[in-house]
Amino acid sequence: MKARIVLALVTACLTWSCGRSVVSSHVEEIWNKANDPLLLQGDFTRQFSRLPLSGELPETPWTDTYWPSNLGGIAQRWRHAPADQFSYKTYSEEAVAKLSLAQLADLSPAEKYDIYEGRFDYPTVARERARVSAKNAYWEGICHGWAPAALNFAEPKPIKLAGASGIQVPFASSDIKALLSYYEGELSSAPSRMLGTRCDIDLAKFPNAAKTHPECKGINAGAFHVALVNLVGRDVKGFVADVSHGNEIWNQPVYGFRSKVEAERAPSPGAAPEATSEVVISTEMDYTKEIDPTWAAVNGTDDWSGETVMYRYTVELNARGNIIGGAWLSTELLDFVWTQERPEFNGYFADVLGVYERAKDTRTVLLEPK
Repeated sequence: MKARIVLALVTACLTWSCGRSVVSSHVEEIWNKANDPLLLQGDFTRQFSRLPLSGELPETPWTDTYWPSNLGGIAQRWRHAPADQFSYKTYSEEAVAKLSLAQLADLSPAEKYDIYEGRFDYPTVARERARVSAKNAYWEGICHGWAPAALNFAEPKPIKLAGASGIQVPFASSDIKALLSYYEGELSSAPSRMLGTRCDIDLAKFPNAAKTHPECKGINAGAFHVALVNLVGRDVKGFVADVSHGNEIWNQPVYGFRSKVEAERAPSPGAAPEATSEVVISTEMDYTKEIDPTWAAVNGTDDWSGETVMYRYTVELNARGNIIGGAWLSTELLDFVWTQERPEFNGYFADVLGVYERAKDTRTVLLEPK
């Protein structure tokens, strides 16, 4: 398995994802190097008066499972789960050729891709079984792949395609999403940028850990506001947010926000030294949530799932009206946010892009085999 080589800090912080712990926080300080919003992009506007108070992407990110590691990752047979996802037997080419379309549909995304490639030694299944375990925590998975993939790719439809051996392989929408998520999270070296730091401490057990572990204070509120309104509001670009403060990582694709100015006042004690004023803000942030795998595409249907979370914080302004820091007022806060560019597909997984493109544009949508 190829390790991500771009931005090692992102790799260390993002891998294994996707529960929720809350800790009260009132962090007032100018941002440090890990919280400088220019880490995400070099031309962010920091002047508060020039920043929009709302924004939304024209296309909502798609929802899917985060392919939990304790269920087998993308080697999970999700339609009709076997007794043990980690020891089911794979089929020879001769056996696969005799399966019905419904039986083929029951196979895992990893199996389907290997069959499509004509590889009946199942290298993707083997790779996944080496990566995951039934002992993994329930929240560990590939949401660090799903979240950016949902932003970088339109939702694919189910489709049937002839593989290298001529066998017709039925791909569900979630099968293709699994391949996109796996490649983006585990194999891609697409450039990534990160703002904030990962907290490895269970804050439910150690609620005061942030006092002695700066990485557990959460992302600076002022930096978060700069990133949110510039990316979504100004540039109309989504980003990924770890919405769970603490050791669990739940990466979610962010697609919209609405901010309200509650008050403008003098800087609070502990504000950034150069602050001449501060603004109290309440922000609703919209993101897509995980669901169980589905055969059909779900955007625009009742099966799509999302959540809106409310954050309340201050942003600290200098004499020029530029945001230079901030403080969380709500108990809801984030550890880090990040972006990842759309990857190029190569190597054994080069054909994933072709499968996706055909599934995205197909006019003949494959109904779920029974």
